[in-house]
Amino acid sequence: MNIAIGDLLEGLYWNSGVLEGLIKSKKSFNLYTSGTGSLIGIFYGMYGETFFGRLKTFLLEKENHLKKIFNINKIYSNRYSQASMLLKLGGGKLELYNQKDLKTYLNSYFKDLKIKDLKNKVNFEVFNIKTGKSCYLKEETKLSDVLLMELAISPFYKYYEYNDGFYIASSKLGFVPIDVPNDTLYTSYEYKICLENPKNASEILLKSSFLLAKKNFEIITENHNTIIPFKVSENPFNIQTFFDGVKAIQNYLEENK
Repeated sequence: MNIAIGDLLEGLYWNSGVLEGLIKSKKSFNLYTSGTGSLIGIFYGMYGETFFGRLKTFLLEKENHLKKIFNINKIYSNRYSQASMLLKLGGGKLELYNQKDLKTYLNSYFKDLKIKDLKNKVNFEVFNIKTGKSCYLKEETKLSDVLLMELAISPFYKYYEYNDGFYIASSKLGFVPIDVPNDTLYTSYEYKICLENPKNASEILLKSSFLLAKKNFEIITENHNTIIPFKVSENPFNIQTFFDGVKAIQNYLEENK
């Protein structure tokens, strides 16, 4: 079985639940990730079935700069306000938070660990905005570099410069990895989200980008099976959302025996 997990922020708990349910089913699978799915994928690759507890501990680390963007209620409302703030700052500023600070933390946490060091194989897809092409990262890529590319989420962090390329998560384009085997099951929490009406230019741009990603998701997944939530939570970073994800994959596997 092949499964592709992406999203950017809000899908963290729900997609973790989907992966948890798949692990518990004892069904063998190949994992393709992008965006937040790659954060999940790294901890699955390192710790297997205990990945979610380890991931939550990581996000609660005192020095972890990612706490600024995860575990926030009404995150998209928050992202609207952040985008507006970035527009007001102007002056060519491309990010609200300092990517160098995040890099320092990730390097100290993951040290020299690389994709090849993961106990469970994970395929990490990114998009090079310099070439306009997606690609899977090589086994020699450091885990800290993987996350700096996969979590280059505007307006929080800009694209990540790596080996002469400018990288973002491929899930920025359509919520999910793009280049996967034909029989892949796609999952997305964020496709189900509906944004509030924009009130200014920056919010209009953000919503336009979001609606384009929805359309791209429909194109990418046209000939694939998909799992999306029945409904989304006002606060997606809660344990009930995780268990909703577990239930979603259990229902899918039961219906597709």
